[in-house]
Amino acid sequence: MQKYSMLTLLTIPIFLSSCDKNSDREELNSQNFIPMDVGNLWVYQTVQELSDGSFVMNEEHDSVQIVGTEVIDGLTFYKFESTFPPGEFFRRNDNGSLLDETNNIYFSTSDEEGIFWTQDIKAGSEPILKIEYRMMADLEEVNVPSGVYEARITVGSVTPYESFQENYDCDKSIKRYFVPHIGEVKREEHFASSCTSLNRKLVSFDLK
Repeated sequence: MQKYSMLTLLTIPIFLSSCDKNSDREELNSQNFIPMDVGNLWVYQTVQELSDGSFVMNEEHDSVQIVGTEVIDGLTFYKFESTFPPGEFFRRNDNGSLLDETNNIYFSTSDEEGIFWTQDIKAGSEPILKIEYRMMADLEEVNVPSGVYEARITVGSVTPYESFQENYDCDKSIKRYFVPHIGEVKREEHFASSCTSLNRKLVSFDLK
């Protein structure tokens, strides 16, 4: 019979715990949530829920595709073409967070005092809404046309700037569901100026 010392037995659970933590850190790496390869394509179905509780389905699917790269101010950005908005540029910083062409964080898994990233929504050049995103610790099962997934949820708390306060009737939040190595599979987004909402679900994807 092989014998083990008490030190060896005590080391095994510590090693396993360390492996679990490393696995969690790897899974929560920002790079895993939005795969960045030219040619990647995601297709979504959108359904609008009106203030009276009725639903309107968009007959045309929305698509998002990485169509190429472009150098801006010496930095390489990936160009995302989509139905709406028409085109955006993103790059990764050293910790894997996604930044737009103005170097504002678009997606991150780095937790700073509970807030993962902040996004300003603008009307022209004027910011009208501030969204503070937090990633929930628990996974949630999500059933969308492309499949059933265990997803990480980011919840965006929406705060209107003073100039837009009088036009903001509904205190709503934004939920975005991400699956590692696939991307965003679902989004629940509420409009600021009315009590309607938009649900976007992943129909299909093609990752290179």
